[in-house]
Amino acid sequence: MSITSSLRFFRGEDITLDFTMTPPLDISGWTLSFKVANTLGGTVQFTKSATIVDGPQGKYRVTIASADTASLTVGRYVWDCRRTDAGNRATVADGSIDLRQEVTP
Repeated sequence: MSITSSLRFFRGEDITLDFTMTPPLDISGWTLSFKVANTLGGTVQFTKSATIVDGPQGKYRVTIASADTASLTVGRYVWDCRRTDAGNRATVADGSIDLRQEVTP
């Protein structure tokens, strides 16, 4: 079951997102992919690979570099994080991102 979260951060920031499976589930050895798109079913803006931080406790991390969002238009985007192992495709987290205008470029 996917956990839905609304995220908010400034365009061009370095962001670290930490996630925990609820209830805790051993994710050791999983491959997780985080994608951001302009709309549901729309153009994917960027994709990141998640890092397993504590597999037995279901903890993983996604790091978004400033360059990933620096050229995006300010506004709302959608995202999901999916398990992409062969035979085990499933969305584990999803939501929206409100990309805010930075004051200082």
